[in-house]
Amino acid sequence: MKKYLLFIGLLFIVFSCSKKSYYQSPKQSTKDNCFSVYSNDELKISIDYDVLEDTFMTNRFSKSSLILAEIYGVSEDIKAYKRLDEKIKAGNMNDRILLHKSYYQNEIDKRLQLASFENDGLLSSIHCEQLRLARILNDLTALNNKKQTRLSNAAIIVGTLSTVLVAGILISKDEGLNDSDAKDWIGIAGAVAGTYLAVKSSRQDATVEVDHHKNIIRSVYAKTNQQKLFSSTIWYMLTDENIVDGNGRTGIEIIKDNWKPFEEQFTEEEKMERLRVLLLPSGIYNQELLRLRIDMLGEIENGVEAMNKALSKLNREL
Repeated sequence: MKKYLLFIGLLFIVFSCSKKSYYQSPKQSTKDNCFSVYSNDELKISIDYDVLEDTFMTNRFSKSSLILAEIYGVSEDIKAYKRLDEKIKAGNMNDRILLHKSYYQNEIDKRLQLASFENDGLLSSIHCEQLRLARILNDLTALNNKKQTRLSNAAIIVGTLSTVLVAGILISKDEGLNDSDAKDWIGIAGAVAGTYLAVKSSRQDATVEVDHHKNIIRSVYAKTNQQKLFSSTIWYMLTDENIVDGNGRTGIEIIKDNWKPFEEQFTEEEKMERLRVLLLPSGIYNQELLRLRIDMLGEIENGVEAMNKALSKLNREL
């Protein structure tokens, strides 16, 4: 009877050291407060593609710059500005022409600066979300490291304890304990317990529930701005094939193509399982999934930065 009590006691130590961890992060970290929601009353973008047939404009600007000028409503201002600039270069300069040129230049600069601020605002929101996830990831990593240390120490304790128990049996005068069966039971239990804790230590992974009701990854993946996380101008730029790439791909398509290396490291079943968490309003995350979400946000960030480069190109052509 005593040998069985020793065996049960050994198992109790094992399982008391191996409970599953679930990390409850602070509420301010789990709530997705980074993204703004744009109004449904935003002006609809209207593009006059006749500008692409205007040789005066096409001889001076790239296709992407002409589309951008239409998106931000400065196409006519730019045309008037360039015509005045041509007159000045031809020597037809007077105060009225200079005043008009200055007026158009101010209107163009004001609108393009607002466009740049709008892009930078979205970039700040993405950075905020990445920082939020990075903080959660750091806390989760620390928790996993702590758990791994605890399990490793438990494995050492169990191994030592089983050795001590077997040694105790060998020198015991208690007939109930001093037999080969008891030594075998304790030895086997110690070996199994040590192996279990070692495997548990290598496979440990705490998780956390992360809220992302404002799910910008879902907007890009589904190619829909239904959540209104993008302004109408930014969304048009991301979905127009002439702005970011110049090779017939939209900004959305480029972002999704850049996500493919992340997807290719998983089987189809693993990919669908991860996508389900990434696209829902909230989900249970481990370290791997948190890193994946941060990386995917990074590709959206690159897409928005490409739009800033397109704006810089338009400014250079002016």
